[in-house]
Amino acid sequence: DFMITNEVIIDSIATGQNIKKLMKLHNHSVAHLSKLSGLSPTTITNYRSGYNVPNLHNLCVLASIYGVQISDIIVYRKE
Repeated sequence: DFMITNEVIIDSIATGQNIKKLMKLHNHSVAHLSKLSGLSPTTITNYRSGYNVPNLHNLCVLASIYGVQISDIIVYRKE
């Protein structure tokens, strides 16, 4: 017998690195992105550090600001 798993793991560190790269590319500080997105500076800092992962709504907001797809921000893998 074997078990099939469809568990998806979100890589919070790599996702945060993608957010950092986008911010750097657009010369956005945490404070500036906070004003653009309506997200708190703490929330953005937590995303960048990999401490938290953006929810779907916030991914949409970030993708819209940077003109990218959600898949350009979030990093995940199947386990």
